[in-house]
Parts: sequence; C-alpha cells; structure tokens
Amino acid sequence: MKRELKINLMDEELLELIAEEIHTQWAGWMAYMLTNLSVDNLNRWDRQRKTRYDKLTEKERDSDRALAKRILEKISDWWWKQP
Repeated sequence: MKRELKINLMDEELLELIAEEIHTQWAGWMAYMLTNLSVDNLNRWDRQRKTRYDKLTEKERDSDRALAKRILEKISDWWWKQP
C-alpha cells in the first residue's frame, strides 16, 4: 500500500534537515576548492557555473544528482517518522 506523500514546506524539522545537508555540501565544496585553487580549476568551475544543468556533462550532472539523492533521503527519513 502506498502512503500519500504530503509535505508541509513550513515544517521546521524538515527545513533544518535539508539546510544541514546543503551546508554540509557547501562546507565540503569550500574545503575542496580552497585546497585545489588553480587557473585550470577556476576556468572549469566558471564554465560549469555558466552552463545550464542539461548542458553539463554526465559526470558533472552525477555530482548534482548525488546531492539531490541525499536531500531526498533526508525527506524520506523524515516522512517515515511522521505519525
């Protein structure tokens, strides 16, 4: 039996879970970026920044998908704990 997914977008607990995941992603990215600064990387990151998602390489989209999956897992975990 499928359970209907209803999410209150104002749910404070869910908001914090997602915000924490996004911060963790950002902090990891910043640590990586600050230790890997080079002209080549800066040029690549600038190109990626200017590129629409659907025009990124499959590998580049996989990175975004990994974050999306982690966020969906957080939502799923939260949802199953609801009464």
